[in-house]
Amino acid sequence: MARGLKRLRPWLDHANLDVDFIVAQPQQEAIGLGHDNALSNETDNAHNPSLNPHPPLDFGEYRTPVNVFGLYKIPKCLPGDYPHDPDLCLTPRDLQEPLLIPVETEPEPPSLTPVQTQQTEPSALQLHPFPNLSSFRLAEWWWSPNHERSQKSFQALLDVIGDDNFQPKDVREANWPALDQALATSQYEADDLDPDWENDDGISWACTSVEITVPFNTSSSTPGPKKFTVPGFHYCPLVPLIKRKLESLTTHEFFHTFGYELRWCPGKEHEDVRVYGEIYTSPAFLQAYNELQQSPVEKDCTLPRYVLALMFASDATMLASFGTAKLWPLYVCFGNDSKYRRAKPSENLSEQVAYFEKLPDNFKDFVTRHSGKSTVAATLVSHCQRELFHEQWKILLDDEFLEAYCHGIVVACFDGKRWRFYPRIFTYSADYPEKIIIASIKNLGKYPCPRCRVQMEHVPQMGEPEDCLVRAETSRDDNQAKRDAVESARALIYKNNLAVTNDRVEELLSVGSLLPIDNSFSARLAKFKFNVFSMLVVDIMHEVDLGVWKALFIQLLRLLEATDKGLLNTLDIRQIPCEMKQMAARDFEDLLQCAIPAFEALLPEPHNGCVMSLLYVLAKWHSLAKLRIHTDHTVNLLDGLTTVLGRQFRSFEKDVCLVVKTKELPREYQARKRWEARRKTAMAEKNGNKRRRLDPNHTSITEASEAPAPEAPQSEQGCHDDARTTNGRKEKSFNLKTYKFHSLGDVAACIRMFGTTDSYSTQGPERLHRCPKAHYKRTSKKNVSRQLSRIQMRQMRIQTLRKQLYPASEEGFSEDWQRYLVADTSRIASKLAKDQDDWKEYYVNRFADRDMSMRFLWGLGIGHQYAHSDAPRAKKAPTPQTSPTPSYTPSPARPPLTRGCHLDQQVEAPADAVLQPNCLELEGMRPDLAPVVQEHEYALVDIECEEHNWYSDEEEENIDHRIQEPESDQEPDN
Repeated sequence: MARGLKRLRPWLDHANLDVDFIVAQPQQEAIGLGHDNALSNETDNAHNPSLNPHPPLDFGEYRTPVNVFGLYKIPKCLPGDYPHDPDLCLTPRDLQEPLLIPVETEPEPPSLTPVQTQQTEPSALQLHPFPNLSSFRLAEWWWSPNHERSQKSFQALLDVIGDDNFQPKDVREANWPALDQALATSQYEADDLDPDWENDDGISWACTSVEITVPFNTSSSTPGPKKFTVPGFHYCPLVPLIKRKLESLTTHEFFHTFGYELRWCPGKEHEDVRVYGEIYTSPAFLQAYNELQQSPVEKDCTLPRYVLALMFASDATMLASFGTAKLWPLYVCFGNDSKYRRAKPSENLSEQVAYFEKLPDNFKDFVTRHSGKSTVAATLVSHCQRELFHEQWKILLDDEFLEAYCHGIVVACFDGKRWRFYPRIFTYSADYPEKIIIASIKNLGKYPCPRCRVQMEHVPQMGEPEDCLVRAETSRDDNQAKRDAVESARALIYKNNLAVTNDRVEELLSVGSLLPIDNSFSARLAKFKFNVFSMLVVDIMHEVDLGVWKALFIQLLRLLEATDKGLLNTLDIRQIPCEMKQMAARDFEDLLQCAIPAFEALLPEPHNGCVMSLLYVLAKWHSLAKLRIHTDHTVNLLDGLTTVLGRQFRSFEKDVCLVVKTKELPREYQARKRWEARRKTAMAEKNGNKRRRLDPNHTSITEASEAPAPEAPQSEQGCHDDARTTNGRKEKSFNLKTYKFHSLGDVAACIRMFGTTDSYSTQGPERLHRCPKAHYKRTSKKNVSRQLSRIQMRQMRIQTLRKQLYPASEEGFSEDWQRYLVADTSRIASKLAKDQDDWKEYYVNRFADRDMSMRFLWGLGIGHQYAHSDAPRAKKAPTPQTSPTPSYTPSPARPPLTRGCHLDQQVEAPADAVLQPNCLELEGMRPDLAPVVQEHEYALVDIECEEHNWYSDEEEENIDHRIQEPESDQEPDN
């Protein structure tokens, strides 16, 4: 703490270090997040003598002074003990973005006491396993995570071999194969055990075999469950990894052990509202902290107890541009770290935890040998793949992790004090194919959402009051009834030898589209009242950028081609890539931001007006959904805009898509034909295998392979695909019955619960794929998971040795910080925008993300000080009162609707609901609301309201599955 107090405090106003101490008020009833400690009730306490049933510690509340932006904190802390605030350790240099704000700086004076000059030649123990310093430096260059053939890498090599202390003889005499082997030793492998690294603090990776039970039904030759072993699951145990993180001396300076409520009050006459951003300021974190403090303490333990927020992410990826090499890595990061630091790959704040294995090629041979059949049911393969995934997670959630989850992990922190941390799982970021595996639900079933039980036929009504009500009333919960249904279904499969898709099994699990999977999170954490469904947060990148917006963009191209083929050439002239070759999510995001002028006046009226209104509302919604800092005002605005967006999409489908008949684009047609060709080849192979088994005289595999494949039926041929076929291209229109469209309605709720979406977006894990892809080039392309895990161990051990040899110097107050505050901002700040002071006051204006959008929301931008005078006014005159007690009751999913109000008034509700959440009628509006509402009127006035019509059932397009799904007649996703 003393180290942090020496540094610049941009958080506080004019370096005011005084704080107000206020006794905490009784807490209100908390919302259910699934982090309750099941051992806290009296029944469990009776069987747990290690728990002390004393009342929780009496915590008070601090309130920091309001800073220049109107922000202040309400952290949790013990009376008389001011907590270490990592934000106080920030200096302008930490916030500096030299590429955006070039500042001419003077060369820094050399350190008076450099660490290197104070040390003598390192001892052999300090350099183990390296024999000398020259070998260590060369190995550090070689195993560097950024080792590529580039000028930067070449310069780093020159710095190593050009050093005066570098000895070529030491490098020549080093046994490099032995050094590489020593660096990759694991404490979990007896053959590789190194006595000097018996406990190396979470660096070692383990390898184990995973055993699953394969069910064979009564139609098999040998019915009953059979064991199948999948070898080579490589993982890093979670508890040692967590200890290494917490005990690191370089971690705690910016590590938030305390959560706090962040609030915004730009003035005495303005409303005091909550701010959403980081995980450690979210209601989920604060509730988990309160539940921990209210639970019984450990016996004879007086250590402070804190929450450690775990954020997992996984995503399968291709390791090379050509070939079939794939990897399914699992990452973990800690929500106690700021999302701004987690977003920087150079900080190395995300850890690789495991490489998930898939069913090997010999699995089908195993099934055919025991079933006596020539083919393997795709439903069985899908079931076993899901079982394998959860069995691997059970290994990660081992008994040591459960012990830490229940009783905490005691660590000695950087200030010498010992604290007890309790790991809690908050979020799991993944795309839809992985979410359904984690939630153990059917892929695009009757209830497609992993968070609620909204039926597929009702998905198009996203944003309507009925939809909001169904989401709230049918939210998924890992309760006992659900677990009993799954257990009963599994008994029918594994004891009665029924098929996985038997009608009796389907009947038990029909409500909720459940699957008979032994869910690892439910099996291991259900006794702690953990809800597996609550951690599956929304994903803007896959569900919006590559989901709803990409589908809308493709439909607009179909409309242009159906209207006039020359319009696509006009779109190309406007610099819009119609071919969409090698476009990533960021490219589609850029297209959305410039879509309005690109598509303007291409379609005839009234279609053009409908498209322009939809693009405007979608762009507006997208800008709010990706804000890095939200307030109650902006979240309410996003909530109301979601309703408008849903109605705009339905109007677009009804008034444009159903009127103009569209067909597949050429690229879609070609993709479908390739898919049909692959399907035809697979069917021919299956038929050939079946003929060989039925014909005992047929022993020549060559004869069967050379036989002509059976012709596809006429319905499968290109020119007769469908009654709606035109020149081989099917009619195809816009589809709203998708999970991705449904997920738009959960964005505001996730922000209220876990903070802004950039904190748990899959954009971060996608960026982390660069590391295993770069390491893959160093492998022999065989047993890739093992080689990647060993490379990971080598890099971590070299980084540990470097920290021991060259410890970081004490970071104190920077005397040259003032020159950053007076930097020339003329090249990055507009005089018309009046934001020069913002860049001077706060060097990197983090509040101004999506800056153009927030300038139109006059008075709602935290970083726009020039508009604070027009911020929402308080409802009544301020009275002297104590610091507001944080309330953990969630905000309503939608502003309450006046049932007697006309639909036109409900459409205009979002702008008014920002400041009047209890009344949506615009009559009698206060004058101070006009600047906010006026900006939205022109966008909402022309939106027509439609009746609540439930659309007929329709299947969504096939998506790229993480696992092998049952074969169907659906067309490929284009």
